[in-house]
Amino acid sequence: MRIDGYRPEDKSAVERLLHECGGFVPHEVTVCLSLLGDPEYETALVRDEQERPLGLVIYGTDPLAQGVWEIYWIATDGRCQRRGVGSALMRHVEESVGTRGRMILIETSGQPAYAYQRAFYEKNGYREAARIRDFYKPGDDLVVYRKDATARLYLEDPQWKSGSGCSSKG
Repeated sequence: MRIDGYRPEDKSAVERLLHECGGFVPHEVTVCLSLLGDPEYETALVRDEQERPLGLVIYGTDPLAQGVWEIYWIATDGRCQRRGVGSALMRHVEESVGTRGRMILIETSGQPAYAYQRAFYEKNGYREAARIRDFYKPGDDLVVYRKDATARLYLEDPQWKSGSGCSSKG
């Protein structure tokens, strides 16, 4: 098992993984697939000995927040769940963010069907930071998890020294 980047030839295997992992509805799979290869996001895959994807994570920065990274998608082949693949991807993100950020956020649903995902995030050291009631639809809350990154060197970036990463154009 090793972790490396996305390759265009991975698309059909990733699509199958997303459909079969049990965590996404069809329109979510479509959105996730649209991000593959997009330079605005970082993508990592766990691969088996035959180079088949066993897990996927897509993450990136929030361009308007100082040192904030977000995990947008994480999925593990259903046959490999509870075998360390997802946790390996989480560690990969945390190590990759390293000196580049101060916190990592993950959003998920508050529905009972997502209890496994929320427990997974908590097992990996993420804590519920916010909840917006009825966000996705009535009765379906948005739950935001947070974990502090270990490094603070992102503050050396001149973009953030002025106090706000936002700029306005006139």
